[in-house]
Amino acid sequence: MSMNEELTIEHAGYLDDLEHIPAYVLGSINNSKVERCYSCCFCGVGDSGFIKIVETELPTDEISLPSEKKGSLTVLQGGIEVTYPVLLDGGNLQVKSRSPIASEGQLVKGELCIGGQSQVIRARVSDFDQADDSGIQHLSLHSSGGSNSETRIIHSTPTRGCIKLTLSMMRQKSAYPIHIQPSYLNKETGKRVGISYEEAIDRFADLLLAHRGELGRTLMYACGQLDYFSIFAIQEVFRLLGIRNLTGNAEHCLNAGAVHNEMLTGQEGPFLTVDQSVHGDNRLFLMNGWNGQITHPPVFRSILKREELDAYIIEVMVSESAIELAKRVDADRVLLIKSASDPHLALAVANEIINVYPEAISQPFLSAFSDTESFDSYRSLTADPRFDPMRVAKRIAAEEKYVERLFTAIKSIARKLAKPETVPINIPSVGLSQTSGVVAHCLWGDLFAMLGKYGLNADGSVAGGTLRIPGQINAESEVQGLSRKYFLGRIPIDMAAEAAARMDLPAHAYDMSVTDIPRTALDYSDLDDKKELFVFLGTQFEANMMERKRWLTKLEQDTVVSVVIDPVPDPYSIEHAELIIPSPPHPATTKLYQNGEWKLSLSAPHKKAPKHCRSDATIVYDVMWRIAEKLASNSTQAQQHSDLNEFVANGYIESRFGGGLDRIDG
Repeated sequence: MSMNEELTIEHAGYLDDLEHIPAYVLGSINNSKVERCYSCCFCGVGDSGFIKIVETELPTDEISLPSEKKGSLTVLQGGIEVTYPVLLDGGNLQVKSRSPIASEGQLVKGELCIGGQSQVIRARVSDFDQADDSGIQHLSLHSSGGSNSETRIIHSTPTRGCIKLTLSMMRQKSAYPIHIQPSYLNKETGKRVGISYEEAIDRFADLLLAHRGELGRTLMYACGQLDYFSIFAIQEVFRLLGIRNLTGNAEHCLNAGAVHNEMLTGQEGPFLTVDQSVHGDNRLFLMNGWNGQITHPPVFRSILKREELDAYIIEVMVSESAIELAKRVDADRVLLIKSASDPHLALAVANEIINVYPEAISQPFLSAFSDTESFDSYRSLTADPRFDPMRVAKRIAAEEKYVERLFTAIKSIARKLAKPETVPINIPSVGLSQTSGVVAHCLWGDLFAMLGKYGLNADGSVAGGTLRIPGQINAESEVQGLSRKYFLGRIPIDMAAEAAARMDLPAHAYDMSVTDIPRTALDYSDLDDKKELFVFLGTQFEANMMERKRWLTKLEQDTVVSVVIDPVPDPYSIEHAELIIPSPPHPATTKLYQNGEWKLSLSAPHKKAPKHCRSDATIVYDVMWRIAEKLASNSTQAQQHSDLNEFVANGYIESRFGGGLDRIDG
């Protein structure tokens, strides 16, 4: 699999600095003295700070410039080495070529040979002078003379010195390069071919139209940090296109804390508040993959400050929280297990209770709130000898030396839970839950319910249950905005007329979205003969899903096409995605996040976006406008998509996505 070298850069340091905060952020370009805010794209706490750029002069001979002027430049184009004659003029190259070797503004890498000496150089493409039968492409050597800028983050909060905040600036070479130009997959050669942004949007529009209604199905999955702007755009456009199934990895990791609640009780809202869970007597904390020291320090520290602390942390690695809990209580409270095996741990505890403490089972709770047949099935499962504590400990231990620790912990947790006074609090989050989804959360909930310790007692005191704490920087935004069950603003799908009214649309505008068959993210891998288009915002989607082999089989079906929108596509995306449309890397785009404490934080760009890159929201709006243009010019398509063409004909789409939408820098 070959890759056009000119499609990528190694890190964001190759992008030009922005002199000002963009006018569309502050409403004015006269703000050179304004420190621009910058938010981390990784952190669950929502770490942010301010960008300070320090300029330093570079020596003019950083690139060794030979005395001779004529030579050659060899670059990769379409996976093939192509050599051009060049003339060196100071820090610039004049490349003789019949056509442009790359788009203006791109950074190209190649081997410069002059006077018998060769060196690898990077150069920025500028203008192209066309002659009758040939032309000259002008390149500027990227690091010859001029000045260098060092970007620093100052006044970072709420934590200081976090390496991830610095890493989010993408100034160092990462595992995969940054893409600066869209590309499509040439099925005959197996190679990616670079295209313009405009052509990419045109292809994307064709794919969306080809999978509407009876023609096929579109499923959107976000496995990156979508900001509020993007989520709003996705809802505004995709709902109008008739796409119901919008989801993200929050559904089967962080949001599993909500989904499991809904599966058990019919509502996704949490029963327990932070105050109810953290404060009170006889609390037993079971932290299932929750790295609270990083994702939510205030709650984690409140737990650690308890005079009587009884807690276990279940993890697949020694996290920061595991270290702190071991210091505060004991290393034996850190239960290291194999990835995705946490459901077995919950079943082993239930097995111990059923066999050793049957009197602890709450018959009144079960009679009032459970389905008899369902409970009998659960009891039969947990009583199975394969969930004997020792057998489970041997099966799930991360290493053999942890078997005894796990066995002891299972027995101890069961003994504590069996005591009437114990109030168990399960805190799930990312980590373990990314590999086993809602399964482990449901099983802990089942266990607590079997003991009558789920929700609130009649007097309002806490009986036990799950404390749901959003931990990703933008998880709450995803929970609110990416759902097959709701429009933006948490309007239920069956209240589509109200959602349409809020967007100045007639009541029937979202009918196709309502009738689309709802699918959970975990059902996306169901094999189907119907044509399906997957729109992935973010990458490594195939690695995030459970039953990965089945998921890969699904993605590689002849009836499946995928579009990836992300600046750093992974090798699987490069090999299989029909279309890759890179958005700008994090330091070159504006994003509005809502962190784990429900606080909004703005991240303003300090780097110029590549010429052929647009923000996620712009990509979504542009494809809607291109769809409208296609329907306006093609009567057959207009008739085929008459529901959508109604809003093209009355000018609604143009006012929202076309001429009525101000566009800055493209």
